[in-house]
Amino acid sequence: MIPETNPSLRDALADADLSTTNGRLSSPALLDRMPKYSANVSLTSLSGTVIGFNSVSSGQWDATNVNRAVAWPGTLGSAGVKGFTASNTDASLWGSRNTSGDAVIEANYHGQATEGVYRFKAQVNRNYAASLGAPGAVALVMANAGYLAGTVSILYSGADWASGWGDQIIDYEFYLPPGYPYLTVALYHKIFGTVGGHSNVADQNVQYSNSFGDARVHK
Repeated sequence: MIPETNPSLRDALADADLSTTNGRLSSPALLDRMPKYSANVSLTSLSGTVIGFNSVSSGQWDATNVNRAVAWPGTLGSAGVKGFTASNTDASLWGSRNTSGDAVIEANYHGQATEGVYRFKAQVNRNYAASLGAPGAVALVMANAGYLAGTVSILYSGADWASGWGDQIIDYEFYLPPGYPYLTVALYHKIFGTVGGHSNVADQNVQYSNSFGDARVHK
């Protein structure tokens, strides 16, 4: 977390995993901590922020231990086609399944914080092209040995929302206990297959998408 009181530029850069020697206040990872993208970002406005909706994506899949300067896509199951676009105010995930099994596409946003009370805000956006068998979901998790590493516990888990059901707004207050400094906001796009006993199934080799808005963790 960027300190709540008298944060320095060095504090802010370090908390975004940016260089503290040649980083700038206008760096995307710091601009992305703002509720709206702003060229007038200030240290005061950044104070108390933990995770922003990063506009920079790593562009890699199936990897771990990412820093806080980028959003990080991953794939579970067997995705036939997968995609992820990121901005500082929204993210879109899309894909298809090419087997009878599920495909799950995710995007992760990382941050670190100390013990205390925080707020988690996000939105699952309406998408009329969505299938009930291709819902979106949101989770906030904490871990003690790195991002999604060691002992991992779920702080918040949203219901599976097919976007056609309407926009879902998340505004959740939570307590972060000591010893779990690593936080991850995970956005999921699930594409259900014919195995696993799902109530709804997405068609095979058909591309579906879900979008999310402005996920943030802050004091």
